[in-house]
Amino acid sequence: MIRRKSRKLGAACRRGVIVLLALSGGCRSSAPVEAPAIAKVVRYSESAAEDFAEGDTQAAMDAFRKAIHRSWATDDPYHAGTNAYNLAAVLYYRGDHAEALDWLVEARVELARAGASAGNTYLLESKIAQKEGRLDDARRLISMAACAPAPCDANDDGPRRGDPCRESRLARVPCLGQKLKNKEAAQQCRDDYRAQVHLARARLAADQFDLSLASKQLASARELAEEVCSDDLRAEIQHADAMIDLAQGQYVRTAEHLDREAMFLRQAGNYRKIPAVLRLAAAAYEQAGRFDLAADRLCRAARIWLARGEVEKSWEILQSALVCNESEACQITSIRFALTAREIEAAATHEDDRDVDPTDSTEPQTLELQSPDEAMLP
Repeated sequence: MIRRKSRKLGAACRRGVIVLLALSGGCRSSAPVEAPAIAKVVRYSESAAEDFAEGDTQAAMDAFRKAIHRSWATDDPYHAGTNAYNLAAVLYYRGDHAEALDWLVEARVELARAGASAGNTYLLESKIAQKEGRLDDARRLISMAACAPAPCDANDDGPRRGDPCRESRLARVPCLGQKLKNKEAAQQCRDDYRAQVHLARARLAADQFDLSLASKQLASARELAEEVCSDDLRAEIQHADAMIDLAQGQYVRTAEHLDREAMFLRQAGNYRKIPAVLRLAAAAYEQAGRFDLAADRLCRAARIWLARGEVEKSWEILQSALVCNESEACQITSIRFALTAREIEAAATHEDDRDVDPTDSTEPQTLELQSPDEAMLP
C-alpha cells in the first residue's frame, strides 16, 4: 500500500466537469466549451457517472479508466486527477481499499500539478481508514480535508438568502443573471464541502459512541445543508442521523431516517446505494418488531437487484425476511412477495434456458429456497 504525505493545495480548481461519487453528491461545476480531446474525456466521465449511479460498477470502472488514459494522452493533470479520484470511489464501493488508496495518491499528485483542491481525496481516504478501524488516521485525514479549499471553480464568498433550489429574479437578467448563477453555484459548492467535513466528523464520533460530538457536528452540517440544493447531501445527513439513533437503540427512528435517506437518494438519481439502505432499514424495523415494514423494504431491495440482473442476490434477499403475522398489512406484503418470487423464478428459468446446451439431457437447475437469516444491524 502506498503511503505519502500530500502538500497543501491553495488554489481552487479550474472549470471542468467534477463527478464526485464517494457516498456523497459533492460539487459539480459547469462544463465550459472544451477542446475535442477534453470533451471526449468529459463524455467518458459522464458515462461512468451514470453507470455508477445505476450500480454498474464494472462499466463505471472501464469508463473512468478510458477517461484517465485519454487524460494521460493529452497530459491533462486536472482531468487525470479528477477521474483517478472517481475510479478510487468506485473501488472503495467494491471493497478494494488497497487499489483505491493507490489511485487517491495518483489523484493528489495530478490535482496538485493542476493547482486544484485535493480535499475530497482526503475525505474518501478517511472513510477507508474508518472502515479499516484506523480511527486516528481517519481523524487526521478529516483535519486535512478541513484545511483544504473546497473543490469549486469560483472564489466569491458573497452572502445568499432564500431557497437555494429556487432561481431568483435577478438570475433571469442577461449577463448579470449568469454571474449570479455562477456565484450561487460556487457558494453552494463551498457550503456542501464544509457540510461533508462536518458529516465525516459526525460519523467518526458516532462510531466511537461520542454521541454529543456527533450530534454537534451533524447540527453544523444540517445548518449548511439548508443553503445547498443537494438531495445527495440530504441523504448523507439522514444516514448520520440514523447512526446516532442506532447507537442509542432507537430502532424505529433509525429506520425512519434510513427510509428518508432512500427517498433522497432516489430524488438525486443515486440509485446504486438504495438497496443497501433498504436492507439496513429492514434490519432496524425487525429489531423494533415491525416485521411488516421490514418485509416491505426487503421486497423493494430484492426487486432492485432483480432489475439489475442479479437474480440469485434478489432471491437471497427475498428469503431473508422474517415471517409476518396475520395482519392485513402482512397479507398484502405476502402477495407482493409471491409476485416478486414468480418474477425471480421466471428470470432464473430464462437464464437457465440460455445457459443449457441443447445436447445436454440434464435437467436445468433452479434456485434453492434458503431458510430465513435474521438480519442484524452492523
